[in-house]
Amino acid sequence: MRTILFCPLDWGLGHAGRSVYYIHKLLEKGNRVIIAADNAPLSFLRKEFPDLDWVRFPSYYRMRYSHIVPMSILALFYFLKIIIGSAREHFFLKELLKKHKPDIVISDNRFGLWNKNYFTVYITHQVSIRLPGWAKFLEKPVYKLHRWIIQKYDRCWIPDKQGPDNLSGELSGRFPVPSNAYFTGIASRFLLPENRSSGISNPYDIVVILSGPEPQRTILEDKLLLILKESDKKVFFLRGKPEKKKTKPDKNNIKMANHLSSGEISVLLSQAGNIICRSGYSILMDLAALNKKALLIPTPGQTEQEYLACYMVKCGRHISLSQNHISDIWSKLKELDALNPKPFKLTHLPENDPLLTT
Repeated sequence: MRTILFCPLDWGLGHAGRSVYYIHKLLEKGNRVIIAADNAPLSFLRKEFPDLDWVRFPSYYRMRYSHIVPMSILALFYFLKIIIGSAREHFFLKELLKKHKPDIVISDNRFGLWNKNYFTVYITHQVSIRLPGWAKFLEKPVYKLHRWIIQKYDRCWIPDKQGPDNLSGELSGRFPVPSNAYFTGIASRFLLPENRSSGISNPYDIVVILSGPEPQRTILEDKLLLILKESDKKVFFLRGKPEKKKTKPDKNNIKMANHLSSGEISVLLSQAGNIICRSGYSILMDLAALNKKALLIPTPGQTEQEYLACYMVKCGRHISLSQNHISDIWSKLKELDALNPKPFKLTHLPENDPLLTT
């Protein structure tokens, strides 16, 4: 039995959500997995895997969006924060390695978790990082820096398929991928048999999936509540707050929940009339796995989400709406009703992948 230290990034629940797929695959092959996370991702993964050992891994470069300052201006500050944070997590990892002595370390987008004495794996869908408009000229140098980081690891898993009909678009296909990169197919927990939708629930007209860094998560929640509570639609808000014990009270046509199990979410989404969510890559993988379309509202100033929302519209898979034009939601939902996207062709991580076998 091999011991694997699994370390997702703490930028919302997306990285933790897709980690569920990989962790299940590792456990199926008889590996022992230790979860190393913090804050909401740790709460989420402990609920998904209550029997697994865990350790708190500090979030050294956690993102927080400003109410006032545009993300395009904050980008330079966060770039420096990430550089310093990556160095700090690199040295913190050394302490964990001494204590737990794992055979493999898997990092979901934590830049600093490579180690020359251990087999390390890096998970990312964004080989080419999107930058704000004023910094577009830096995208190739940043790609080269990211590629250098990736090549510090023994292997890179890209949760997508290779080719023009992929899900991540230019994020994984614009520049050549590193030589140690491997396309695993999309990594959604809803691909797992135990999380597939079954049975009949009480379907909702609209399901809202909230996620991502504060304060933008709450800003979107408040905007949507203000509009949707006045409608005659039956609405469910999944708030993406697994660490919270108390939730907001239900309001007439609106049901609120901080967190649900993967199986419950699968049923909720599969039977939803319409879905409203951010355009983060992990939720896009979940929608592809369930063959569902959605109204995407990218986090303002989050260049990756803004690109993915545009790319999904271009591919005819989803409809997009700016958070600043939230009053247009009803016309956009009509567009969504009329949309008839082709199913995303799924590819899967081979069962004989040597990293999965004991």
